[in-house]
Amino acid sequence: SQIRPVSSGFFSTMEIPVIAGRDFSAADTATSLPVAVVSERLVRDQFEGTLLLDRRLRINITHANGKDDVEWVVVGVVRDIRSSRDGSVAPIIFVPNTQLPSRSMRFFVRSRQPDPMARASAVSGVVRAMEPEAPIDAERLDVVVGGTIARPRAISVLVGVFALVALALAAVGV
Repeated sequence: SQIRPVSSGFFSTMEIPVIAGRDFSAADTATSLPVAVVSERLVRDQFEGTLLLDRRLRINITHANGKDDVEWVVVGVVRDIRSSRDGSVAPIIFVPNTQLPSRSMRFFVRSRQPDPMARASAVSGVVRAMEPEAPIDAERLDVVVGGTIARPRAISVLVGVFALVALALAAVGV
């Protein structure tokens, strides 16, 4: 299973439906009950398709309080997501980033503006105010996704070209 620390609002920003239970909230802090939201795939694989909310999980990670023997309470289930366009759906456990801090973070910002990159400077300003030395790289999500499929797409085109050449040689040979 993959473990991903995310902030409250992540699922709505990424348009991932919460199908049971709830999303994370501001009340999910380092001192509150450790909570998790799991993917449908995890429910199918680990719990034979039946998951009662409030089930406790032991995850091999260290909580923000420094303890690694923490039981995480499942408070929600979300639809499955893919890590890449051609990748399989993996079981995922999401935990609040307030309860599992990470050294690096990715921000996803949804914008209704025609040019979403116009929002990037405002977001960068907020990050710089909180952490002046933080490296910032703003990209559109469609560009990032396009980059992840560029190599498989190039390989497919190359294989197609070789197939056409082989077909032409076979036709000439016959």
